Amino acid sequence: MQKYTNVWYGADHETMNGLISDDFVGVYRNQSGAVVDRITSAQLIANTKNGDGRRQNEIYYNRIIRDIDIADEQASVTLISRETIHHMSMAKKNDEWLISRDDFSDRNGDPA
Repeated sequence: MQKYTNVWYGADHETMNGLISDDFVGVYRNQSGAVVDRITSAQLIANTKNGDGRRQNEIYYNRIIRDIDIADEQASVTLISRETIHHMSMAKKNDEWLISRDDFSDRNGDPA
C-alpha cells in the first residue's frame, strides 16, 4: 500500500503496472454510495502516467493503512489518504500481492 501511494503520487506508471492485476477494477463512489465511475487496469496506468496523482504539497502523500485482513491467497486493506478512502482487495500471484479491486470515494473531511 505504501508503494502504491508513492507510485500514484510520483506518476510512476511502469511500477504501477507491476502492482495491479490485469483484471483490476476501480470503482469510484460518491458520498451516498452510488457508483460514479469504473476504471480498468489500463486506465489506472494511463492516469498514473498522466500525473493525475501528483500534488504540489507533499502533505498529500500522508496515508493511513488499516483493517488488514489476510486469508490464504487473498487480502483486503483500507487505505486512507488525505483526499480519498480506498477499500482494496488483493490476490497473491507468483509470490507477489497484486491489487485486484479498489472501491474508493472522496474523504470530504471524514475522520480517519
